[in-house]
Amino acid sequence: MNKIDATFIDSVKSVSSAAGWSHENNLSSRAMLTYLREGICQPNRCSIGLLNHDGSTNGIWSGAKSWAEDPSMVVSFSKALDADGRQIGVTAKFKKDRAAVIDPCRSLTFNLNRETGVLQLAPEVEVVGNCREAIIDVLWRAHQNGTPSMTRKSLVDAVFARHGKPTKTVDNTLGSMFGERQLTKPHRGSYALAPKLIQQKETSYTGFYIEGSNKEETQSETAVRQVPEAIPTAEIGNTVVPEGNMAGSRHMPVMPDLVTELLPTPASLPYEMEDSADNW
Repeated sequence: MNKIDATFIDSVKSVSSAAGWSHENNLSSRAMLTYLREGICQPNRCSIGLLNHDGSTNGIWSGAKSWAEDPSMVVSFSKALDADGRQIGVTAKFKKDRAAVIDPCRSLTFNLNRETGVLQLAPEVEVVGNCREAIIDVLWRAHQNGTPSMTRKSLVDAVFARHGKPTKTVDNTLGSMFGERQLTKPHRGSYALAPKLIQQKETSYTGFYIEGSNKEETQSETAVRQVPEAIPTAEIGNTVVPEGNMAGSRHMPVMPDLVTELLPTPASLPYEMEDSADNW
């Protein structure tokens, strides 16, 4: 069975009249909306769009109040006209949007690209994107440097400075990540990575950080060592042991190559001598 993500019903008046009740009846309309939401949409993780016509009063929908009060999103569509009165697209005005983090009553204009058959936004419409990875990057760096949380303002400034993401995009993403429990709010107006996300980063991160430490490593020189003008050389085969208590007087002398070649190798020794250091 193919999974259906969305279903559109046109219209609520025709559906209710076919069922034998009026779409102006508030109790019946609410009962049907409750059944659609709890019996179909939530278990199957899908959406149902209900089309309803405008009422006799400007800006008011037709039928019962439940058609606009119970759904999680209410959108009003109207023609988008240019300065000469010609239609250039459709304007969608969001009257309610429970899923929106910022600007739940926004408006946007779109039209149909006849060549591709795809709906496209008008050029002047601002697109509010997602910057999840940018927020995680900034908060993770702060956590590594001993700052477990950041205020919204400092986080917005840091994301813009490091990744060039605008304020609306950051606010939109913060709301989504907090709702998905990827972020926590230790204090009012501040954000921090959730413990589970921190654990995932600590086990998978392979950047310029020391394992087991929350501090970022810095590579700074504290002193400069001068290279000597003359590099000392060693005389191979010198078996004379220096006298006195000078440094290096107790070092083993370097044996000549001839003596080294005459020594037996471990492979040629008996098995018992190889196993016991005392036999040497």
